[in-house]
Amino acid sequence: MINKPTVFILGAGASFDFGFPVGSKLRAQIVNSTKRGNAIWKGLWDMGCYTESDILKFHNAFAGSGQESIDAFLERRTDFIEIGKAAIALALIPCEETEKIFTSELFGNNWYDFVFAQMTEGADSLEKFVENKLSFVTYNYDRSLTEYLCTAIARTYNIQGDKLAETMRNIPIIHLHGKLGHMWYEQCNNIREYNPNTQAKFAKIAADEIKIIHEPIENLPQFRTTLEICKQAKVICFLGFGYHSKNIERLHMELWGKKEIWGTTFGLTRNQQSRLLHRLHNYVLLRNNNVLDFLRHSCILSEWTPFFEKPPEWDTAYGIDEFH
Repeated sequence: MINKPTVFILGAGASFDFGFPVGSKLRAQIVNSTKRGNAIWKGLWDMGCYTESDILKFHNAFAGSGQESIDAFLERRTDFIEIGKAAIALALIPCEETEKIFTSELFGNNWYDFVFAQMTEGADSLEKFVENKLSFVTYNYDRSLTEYLCTAIARTYNIQGDKLAETMRNIPIIHLHGKLGHMWYEQCNNIREYNPNTQAKFAKIAADEIKIIHEPIENLPQFRTTLEICKQAKVICFLGFGYHSKNIERLHMELWGKKEIWGTTFGLTRNQQSRLLHRLHNYVLLRNNNVLDFLRHSCILSEWTPFFEKPPEWDTAYGIDEFH
């Protein structure tokens, strides 16, 4: 079980292994697929809300914007927010296949498996399982984590219906930018099954629940909730995170207090990591691993003090020697 109050803050890299595109690939997918006759173009047309001219204007503006992600583009071009949300939904919905989040050559070979194994270790009953102190904050629209936990809990503890719904509602999973529709157990409108069907009515449900954050964060309850759980946590981990300056600013890390804060930087060069560490004011101890390797080689989900073997190419600039 996970007894230390722990928060995972998830970026696009945390969903990559389950078939969801990271920011740059999502951008390329939307640009390519909004050309006339391609999949997203057809999906937008079928929704009945957009003309051929609307789709062309959106395609040309986004393709030539120089923005690294669709979110960054829409925050600046609010005139395209609605069609942009629909394009995001149509790009991501086809990735919603339950088999993808449970398929691996070896059990525990995806990080959902690994974390769930830690959550169920010693939890031989549902009553014990719900005592886990793990919260999730995600910048992603996809619901793969929720689908995984819902399915795994149901089959591990042989529950369904109201009991499963109550259990899932008690697991903090905060989508800061919205998500592709609400799950079946949530007590609200816009319910959409975890399903790759891009039929117009389903695409509209998903698009309506996506939030492009550009208004002041004090008006957004999900950010206030995130700040509160981060203050209460003992361990915080950025997993698959891109560390966009605006996203970091909105988290108000300076208000979290003293605690263990880790972050993965898979794919970043040494110089990029050094600049990032400086920008984060040394709040975060960085590790150049993918999510699964980071979790496997750390002790953050146990009662032990986190410790990494120091790679030969690292030095104290990365904070490894300062934390034992």
